[in-house]
Amino acid sequence: MVIACATDQFEPIDQGRRTATVIEEHGVQFTVGDRIRYEEIDDQGGPTGRVARVIVTDVFRADDQDRHPVLSIRRERDLTEIQTPGGTLTVAADASDFDAYPGFAVFIEDQLAAVVEWHVEERAFALRTYNDSDEEPQHYHRWDGTLVVKHSHPSAS
Repeated sequence: MVIACATDQFEPIDQGRRTATVIEEHGVQFTVGDRIRYEEIDDQGGPTGRVARVIVTDVFRADDQDRHPVLSIRRERDLTEIQTPGGTLTVAADASDFDAYPGFAVFIEDQLAAVVEWHVEERAFALRTYNDSDEEPQHYHRWDGTLVVKHSHPSAS
């Protein structure tokens, strides 16, 4: 389900401070595990491009006929979508599919574009960028606070 949400209501959801909601949607039967996508709108009712996803963790109904249940919600922090005029950017906070380092992956229209990771032992950030036709990184940048090392994939030239 997608719900348009004004900025003052969106912020507490996006930050994970709002943990319950009442949704006045007739005919919708919510259950634990359902996902809701909140799309922020500006004062004129236009989309800002910011999206927050939540998971329903509990449903409270006063009785079987209750059409306005109280939903307990939890923010899905592992995925953020940003709508841009050029397409949708998706940031996945858990890049464990790509490497063992903490970090995140950036997708453009569901295509992997970059991975940013923290190398704990070396105390350095690494950025790998990808193109749409090769599974190997096209560029690799490492920053440890003093030195930037740039490597290019041989096929990137």
